[in-house]
Amino acid sequence: MQPRILRILLLTAVSFLALAHAQDRDSYLGASTGAVSLLGYVGLPVSAHVGFEDVLFGQVDVRVGGTYYVGSGDGAEVHVDALYTLPSVDGPDVYLGVGPRAFLVESDGLAGLGLLAGAAFPFTPSLTGFAEFQANTYFLGPLGVTVGGVRLGVNVPLD
Repeated sequence: MQPRILRILLLTAVSFLALAHAQDRDSYLGASTGAVSLLGYVGLPVSAHVGFEDVLFGQVDVRVGGTYYVGSGDGAEVHVDALYTLPSVDGPDVYLGVGPRAFLVESDGLAGLGLLAGAAFPFTPSLTGFAEFQANTYFLGPLGVTVGGVRLGVNVPLD
């Protein structure tokens, strides 16, 4: 991994943890992995994030994180997602999300927008699993490239 990208990811992670520690609201730390596909190429994303519950309008969670794409030629992404959990009585929490992305490859970067849908499954009071489908579009001038993916992960409360 390029030293510049590693420094950016490390600074981002430390900033997220400091922000989570300073919050009065419920927050969580998570990690995930999965697969992404673009034009037949499959990559392996390894992600970490910090989430803050009920930040916007008392109903929307905000999740901030970073992803390193193994096998992508030192690609990394920083992202922020607004997550809305659909009302449900029984079963897993189903949520929808949207948010900006910054994809970093060597000395270049691309701005993007991500859409996601997921489900969270509480295993214990201190461990929740989740599965997500994502579609991230990165903008190259007037053109956009969409990368689809699926990921599995866990969240642990920070309180």
